[in-house]
Amino acid sequence: MIKKMMFLMVLFFMMPIVALAENNISVICDKTALKNGEETNCKIEATELDFVVTNISAKLNIGSNLEVVSSSYDDTVWRILDSRFDVKEMNLIKESIEMKSNLPIATFKVKAVNTAVTTSEIALEDVIVGDDNYEEKEVNVNNITIELDYQEIISDDEPKEPDGEESKEQNPSTSDKFSPILVLGIFVFLVYLIVSTKKLKENN
Repeated sequence: MIKKMMFLMVLFFMMPIVALAENNISVICDKTALKNGEETNCKIEATELDFVVTNISAKLNIGSNLEVVSSSYDDTVWRILDSRFDVKEMNLIKESIEMKSNLPIATFKVKAVNTAVTTSEIALEDVIVGDDNYEEKEVNVNNITIELDYQEIISDDEPKEPDGEESKEQNPSTSDKFSPILVLGIFVFLVYLIVSTKKLKENN
């Protein structure tokens, strides 16, 4: 009995381990933290596919504190079914029916426009992926969260005094400093002049 169990265990460990594909649709960005006004490049891609993809449609939900600056799709792989491409409302069909485990889908750039909220998620929703039989396949959607660093922008709207005005007030001129002394000197001189005149008259 023990020998039989050991034999089964050896067979089990000798069996090749087959890694199952995960069928991921992911949002990936170069930066996961932004300050107000900063931008980052992002992409949407399919990885580890175990079936032939023929079409994909999805909505991209982006927080109100982020805005899409630009977006595009890989036209060597996909054709758009709408009049123009919109990364927030993707509707793509694959150019060729061939097996590829990894597929680029779209690229876009986002900008932080309001960092009052500390985080913002970029999320794929209503994802539909079809195989070569045009049947919907289940996929794992991997979204991303962007951390936002709040920085208050202080605007300098108050008018500034012309250069030198402040220093003039703080450092009065030399004539301003000595004007009281000058007045006192004139007064003393006048008194001396009056006294001297009186003495001359008395002597005469």
